[in-house]
Amino acid sequence: MTARLAEPRARDRAFNVGFGSVPDQFRRVLSTIGTYVDLRGGGEFPTMIRKFEPKPIRVFLQDGSNDLNLYAGSWWHANQSMLSALQFAGYDVHHLWGEGGHDAAAARCPGDPRMAMSRLSCSRSSPASP
Repeated sequence: MTARLAEPRARDRAFNVGFGSVPDQFRRVLSTIGTYVDLRGGGEFPTMIRKFEPKPIRVFLQDGSNDLNLYAGSWWHANQSMLSALQFAGYDVHHLWGEGGHDAAAARCPGDPRMAMSRLSCSRSSPASP
């Protein structure tokens, strides 16, 4: 199963499902514009990933350099910190960086070959355009 991150508040919870709560039920995590800044404990993920035994999950991260930079931190830098922590811990992790902001248009998964490598399907968080 793939934990898909759809709504902004659900993004860190979906990673938490794959990483902590039930990694035996979720093997893949798709994170588009992941909230790994200091909101609701999301900023703790990189440290936890580095400190604990790796879980049997595969991760795909996507974010853009024009993402939010607020009082809780920079989404762009937080996603890069997640990538670094996941690589350090030996996870099977792929990423796609772009220039997008913090919106549904930036979270779309393009036909990038790295998506095929990750064996993850892309799910848009907004309704399909007419």
